[in-house]
Amino acid sequence: MSLQKSWQATDTILQHGIHDTSLEKHLAETSQGHLFQAQVLRDCLAHLKEQGLVEAYLRGSFANGEADEHSDIDLFLVVDPEKLEEIHTAFTEHLAEKYAILVSCHDKLVKDYGGIGFMYLCGDANKKMFQFDLYMAMKGVAPRAQLFNSPRIHSTDPSYCWNQEYKCSPMPEVADNFIKKFSAGESKADKMEYLCNDLMVTLSIMKKHVTRGQIARALNDNNHATGVCIEMLRTEFADPSVHSSLYAGDKMIQAAKESGNSVLKSLAEFLEEQFVSPVSLRKVNEMFFIGTALLHETCPEAYKNIEQSIDAYNSLVVGAGDMDDAVLKASRKPANDLGPKPV
Repeated sequence: MSLQKSWQATDTILQHGIHDTSLEKHLAETSQGHLFQAQVLRDCLAHLKEQGLVEAYLRGSFANGEADEHSDIDLFLVVDPEKLEEIHTAFTEHLAEKYAILVSCHDKLVKDYGGIGFMYLCGDANKKMFQFDLYMAMKGVAPRAQLFNSPRIHSTDPSYCWNQEYKCSPMPEVADNFIKKFSAGESKADKMEYLCNDLMVTLSIMKKHVTRGQIARALNDNNHATGVCIEMLRTEFADPSVHSSLYAGDKMIQAAKESGNSVLKSLAEFLEEQFVSPVSLRKVNEMFFIGTALLHETCPEAYKNIEQSIDAYNSLVVGAGDMDDAVLKASRKPANDLGPKPV
């Protein structure tokens, strides 16, 4: 029995809106093939197929036929656990050969399907920006959450569908180690660097939603960005609380004010103002200023490690037209000379 007939017989997969199609057919049927991101997707999928994928699915706006020039690329892969790191490396290297990767980090915004996701914020030679979200689930590991409305654009075995994995086997050790490597750093510097990268990607998403007028969605980005800055303070003060970042916000602001560090006190006061300020393009810039300045003050070695990314982000995402030069340069000044905050 073919996979399509199997779906029709069981209705298990059809009820989730999943169907087999080629990428080109889907792009044509949804009138998305002309978009810049569509060519990025074509190229990356062709390369990934050579790495031995089990399956590939589209998610997000490209899956729903709603993509525009600001849309992310959301690609969901199913791989053998032993090939997890190999495929991740192959994808990252291939992307870097063709585009400038401004920021990349483990994706905590997308729910955990039973693997790990990565966010890449990229630009081309013409300063065209795009975000590529890559999620990797594993064959033989049951889903923690089901895929919905995700056309399957590649499969090496038509009789297999990851959504129908029901094995309760534990995460293979090789996969578990890979996930821990990217989702939980071994040092303060690792965590602070991750948090700043996470903040930059989140603020890029927030800017996209504000630009589109999708303020309700931007509010979610705002909460995540605020939580990331609070988490940076929690990391600095080794806060043992198990509460979420937003729950710890007032406590961390007070700790920074009482720390005796004038820079942290100033940044904490500025962050506190963000708790009640509305989402806007200006707020994107202000949160970027706070996050990068926090990194510079609390963990200069991590700051130095991603300084080029911060500079590129200033140029391509924040932009001189959105913020005056003095503020643009502030996050790159020594911590004791941060200069005025945005006004």
